[in-house]
Formats: sequence, C-alpha cells, structure tokens
Amino acid sequence: MARLKRPTGLGLYVSLTVALIMTAETALFVSYSARARQAIGSRMDTLDLYAANRVDVLSAASYAPDALARSWSSGGAAMFARINRTGSFLLVERLDDGVRAFRFDGDSYESLPDPERYESYEPIRRGLRGESGHWSGPSFDGRQVSGAYRSVPGRRAAVFASIEDAEVFSLYMRGAVPSALITLAVVTLAGLSYLALSFLLRRRDTLGDRMVLAAELFDTVREGIAVTDAENRIVSVNSAFSDITGWSADEAIGKNPRILKSDRHDPEYYKGMWASLRESGRWSDDIWNRKRDGTVYRERLSITRIRDARGRTGGYVAVFSVSPDETGKDERCVPNRDPLTGLPNRELLKDRLSTAIANAEREASGIGLLYIDLSSFKYVNTSYGYASGDSLLQAMGERLSASMRKGDTLSRLAADDFVALLPSLERPEDAVASAGHLLETVRRPFELNGEAIYPDASVGVAVYPDDGEDADELLASANAALAHAKESGPGSIRSYTPAYQERAARRLSLDGRLRKAVERESFAVYYQARVDSAARTVESAEALVRWIDDDGSVIPPSEFIPLAEDNGLIVPIGEWVLARALADLRGWLERDPALRVSVNLSARQFRLPDIGDRVDRALSAAGVPYDRLELELTESVAMNDVSRSVAVMSDLDRRGLSFSLDDFGTGYSSLYYLNRLPIRWLKIDQSFVRDIRQPDASPSNAIVNTIIDMARSLGLGTIAEGCETEEQYGFLSRRGCSQIQGYLFSRPAPAPEFEKLIGRGL
Repeated sequence: MARLKRPTGLGLYVSLTVALIMTAETALFVSYSARARQAIGSRMDTLDLYAANRVDVLSAASYAPDALARSWSSGGAAMFARINRTGSFLLVERLDDGVRAFRFDGDSYESLPDPERYESYEPIRRGLRGESGHWSGPSFDGRQVSGAYRSVPGRRAAVFASIEDAEVFSLYMRGAVPSALITLAVVTLAGLSYLALSFLLRRRDTLGDRMVLAAELFDTVREGIAVTDAENRIVSVNSAFSDITGWSADEAIGKNPRILKSDRHDPEYYKGMWASLRESGRWSDDIWNRKRDGTVYRERLSITRIRDARGRTGGYVAVFSVSPDETGKDERCVPNRDPLTGLPNRELLKDRLSTAIANAEREASGIGLLYIDLSSFKYVNTSYGYASGDSLLQAMGERLSASMRKGDTLSRLAADDFVALLPSLERPEDAVASAGHLLETVRRPFELNGEAIYPDASVGVAVYPDDGEDADELLASANAALAHAKESGPGSIRSYTPAYQERAARRLSLDGRLRKAVERESFAVYYQARVDSAARTVESAEALVRWIDDDGSVIPPSEFIPLAEDNGLIVPIGEWVLARALADLRGWLERDPALRVSVNLSARQFRLPDIGDRVDRALSAAGVPYDRLELELTESVAMNDVSRSVAVMSDLDRRGLSFSLDDFGTGYSSLYYLNRLPIRWLKIDQSFVRDIRQPDASPSNAIVNTIIDMARSLGLGTIAEGCETEEQYGFLSRRGCSQIQGYLFSRPAPAPEFEKLIGRGL
C-alpha cells in the first residue's frame, strides 16, 4: 500500500470496484427474481396440464373422500411434491346448501364461505362458473400464491392447484445472497466474479429448469404417457407406458398407437373419438386395449391435442391408467382367466378339477367333464371378422354359464373349445343328459350384424372315476371322446370308451409311420385288369396303391387312405402313384399302344388350384399321350362344386384325357349335373354287381340294367367292378356292359405280374 503514489487512485479503484460489485449483486438479485417468476410460470403450466388430466379422472370417479384419496395417492402426491412443498390441490364443489372443498392430501371435506363475498375467492368463483385459467394474487389467508383452475364438466365443481410464491422465491434467492466474506474476496477479482456469475446464469437457464422438471415428472407418474406427432406416430413414451403395455420405448417409437388396438370397439367408436379431438381438443373414456403379449385389458384413457406456435395441431398426448380396483371389476384381466370371456383357463380348471376329485373321493360321488367344440367357428371369423367372432365367443360363454348349476365350472381352453366341470354327479348318465342340455343351449340362434347365426357343436363326455383318476387323465379322456363325436359330425355326443382310445392311439402311431413312408416312398403300385366284355382281353388297368411296411407286409389302402385324406399326405402319395403308373404305362405301350391306365384322384388333389398343370407335368415327364390316361373321381368329389368340376374336367378333356365316375349309384348324382360333366365312363359299384342273381328278378339286376341303359343313352361307357363269378360275367356281357373288372379275371398285382396279362385272353 505504501508504494502507491496516488492513494486517491486506490480509493477510486476501490469505489469503482465496490460499485461494480454492488451493480453486479443488484443485477443478480433482479435476475434471480425474474427467474423465480419464470419458474412459477413453468410450474403453473405443469399444474394446468395435471389439473386437466385430474378433471378427466374425476369425470368418471366417485367424489367420496376415500376414492379421492386413492386418486391422489396413485400419482398426484408424488408429482405435487416435486413441484413444490407448499401450496394446495383442491376439489371445490357448490352444493345447494353452500360450498365445500376437499384437500387431496386430506381425508375429509370442509365448508367454505360464500365466494361471492371475498375478493381473494375470485378464482373459485370463476371455476364454479365453468371457466378455466391461471391466477396470481393473495389467498384468503393473505399469502401470495399462483395456480391454475379447471372446471369439471357436468358438475358444479372445479379443481384448483396452487403453489406459494414465497417458497419459489426463497429457493432461488438463497443462491443470490453473497456473504460478506465472499464480497471482500471478490473485490479484487471483479472480472472473475463476472465470469462466475455468467456461468451460473447459463446453468440456471429457465428453459433448462423446465426441461428437467418435465423429464422428472414424465418418468415419475404411475400413469402411462405416450406422445405422438401430427401424423399420429409415437415420438415418446414413459416407463409406465412400457410397464403397462409390454412395449418398450424402442419398440413403440415410430409406430402408430393402433398397435394397442383390441378389436373390442367398432369403427364408429373411434370416429367419435377423433370427432371429439377435432372439435374440443380433448377426449377421455374407459377403453379396451391389447398388450404386446395379446392380453386384453381395460384402461382409463385421456387424450389431449397439442398445438404448435402457429395454432396448428402438432401432436397428441395420451395419459392412461389401470388401477387394481378397476382390474378387479372385470375377471377378464385376472390371472388364470381367459382374457376374452373371463372364464377360467386351463390352469384354473385343472385346479378346480383336482379339488373336485379330492371331494368326490371323500364323498364317494362322481364328476362329469364335458368337452365342447363349436363346429365351423372359423367361418364366423372369415365371414364376419374377428371382432364378431370374439363377440360370439363372449355371448356363448355367458349363455352356457347361465344354463349350468351353481357350483359347476365352465372353462375356455382354446379358440372354440369350452369345458364344463360338473362336480357331485350322482350317476354317469347325468353327464350325458347335461351334455344334451348344453348342446341345445349352443344351438339357439345368435344375431351377428343383423343376421341370424345358428351355431352347432360336438360334445365329448368323461366321468370320474371310470374314465380317469386325476385331472390330466380325465381331460385326456374327455378330449378323446370329443374326437369320436367330431367324427360323427356336428350335433354329436359321445362318451369315452377305452376301445376308441386304443383306436385313437393306433391312428396316432399309424400317422407317424405313414409320414416316414412318404419320406422313403415306401409304396408300390398294383394293377387290376379291366377286360373287354366281348373279347375278354385286357383293355385298361386301374392303378391301386399299396403301402409296404418296414417288415415287408403289404398294408391295404382301406387302412391308410382315410388317414392320408385327413392329414393331407394323400397329395404327395397321389402324385407319386400317378408318376409311377405313367412310367409303367410308357413301357407297356410298346406292346399294346391302345392300353390305358386309370388313376384315382382324391378330393384334396382335385381341389388343388393347379391340378391341371400337375397332371400335364406328369404326362410330359413320362412321355405318355393324354388319351392313354384316365382319372377316376367319386360321385361326392365331382358333385361337391359342380361349376368348378365342369371347368377343371373340361380343360383336361379338351386335351384328350378321359374321366370315369367311380362308385356310381351309391351317391346323390343329379342327372342334370351328370349330363354337364365331361365324363366318358360310369363305374357300377361292386355292391350291385355282387348281388346279381339268376334269374333276373334280383333288385340289383334291375339297378345294373338301368345304369347300363342310361349310360348308353348318354353316350357313356360302363365299367362293372367286383365281378367274381361266370354267372355275374354272363349277365353283364349280355346287358352290354363295356368293361368288367374283378377277381374272376385277375387280382391286383405288381407291375411285372400284370405285364404278363397284356395281349392275353382271360
């Protein structure tokens, strides 16, 4: 200090520095005051949004104190604590005898003076008049507060959310009051003080405060939140959204919210939602949605439109919640329940069945288990849509449940499978009687989309203890009985029998062996001669498939063809037989160029859309002309869809291929349709040929006569199969039957043995 030549200069320096410090501190106080005001504004925006959503909740909620307290504890309390530690969150309602208020953090209502008498009650007056907005001013006890209010539609009530300005100012101003030591220390470091102040201002920027607050609020609330853009694409979700729906943020962002659509609501419902959003910018309702795992659940959903700076729609904010109380109101959301119908699922059914078995063992009583399968339910989904199918299943569950005894259980195990558990059964026949009653219930018509639907079902019946001693065994027995019933067609009821179970087990074993046989091509084609009735020489041959088992035994087609039709293996088997028969025929044509081969075409093969191309490829590969191949169809196959049959058969007939109608006379052929089909041969079923007698008084004789005469009149040839005696041959040849097939001439034989018959008289 002594070195200074101009002490007055030091005073000036100190004065200027102090002035600079005072100016900086004054600016700091002013800045923090402004920032406190902006923070209050930020909190008011947040309070306004939350008050609006709370109004949506209250629109459908009870005003009982305990219900309001639960509403507050489900997310409001945590949010409010993050915004401010002081202030109030009120529901004010005008009654006929006065005005009352409920503090959400309290547990009871309190009466308020008439708002019209006090100036500080101005926001309450506005809210009760149906207005919404912000306010700032003294409260009724003289404290300076700021807040937002929202009226509750349809009620003389409003929600008020306020915070005390003093706490916000205190929070911000504490950092702006420097201590004396700090002031003295920065006298000589005014520049550094200025830099420190600038750095502090940047870190405390108002926008940063709002973003941090919004982010904390976004991920803290228990309600699920999704934000979309104007194109209705999800741009942000909170953690509660993922917890409730099962969709993670990465999976949901960029997708349309319709990923949550449950198909429980018709298009008109969503049209109403969008109309409300366009007109008022808000919509809320209880709605059914679907989780990522397919579970359907009910939620309270509120959607608010967001406008950009130009007033245009910038996107939407959706807030939804699923409370435990709400979930409990609908059993479809409870574990061990079918989410569609609310009925017990397989786990709960097995639990109740095990309990019923334990009780039945103590009481020496019986149990009935009815396995119900709705017939042709898939056509309801195909014709009317899955939403209508779901409605039918829900109504069916309610209808069946209503027709059962108290204490019985109805469960839904699969898409169209229901199981009825009947404990305390006195007699096994009572289960069959109950099955008949439930079948009548199923058959009552439903109305879907203004049309009457007539459902049908098959029912399998199993009883305890005869058909099973535990839950799994009893369910398996009922399922086996259902399979037996389904074989008999809709409307059938079948009880479990061990013989059928054994047959089902054999069929299952046969299915596995047949699949291996197809992979290995463990088949052979046998040929049975068709003889010209006048010359008794081989004119054509019918190709018949045989399955050669692993032990070398030959399995006849009657044992595996029906199974192959059911499981679809008939298609590869049929194509293999066609290719093998054409390959054999190609070699025989060198000995007899007029020889033909006949191959049976199954129903599944004939229904293939490209059956013509498949036959064409097989003929081309073998190098056999079209007119050397004959395809055999049964009456039922040809008459199932006559228009399609005519189109397919005509296409192949034009190329030179011929058709024969097998088992004629055993079906339901219409002569009109018979005349339309491009067939060249009628095969007289062996059941008529077998009964031919001498003299001609037998009814079968008359039937065969009629078929031959009718075919001749239509320009068709006739083939009689099953001829075993000279007596039968003599009758057929005298009546003018074209070809005769049967054991009288040859049994089905492998290709080398059949080849020896070509060109010989038989």
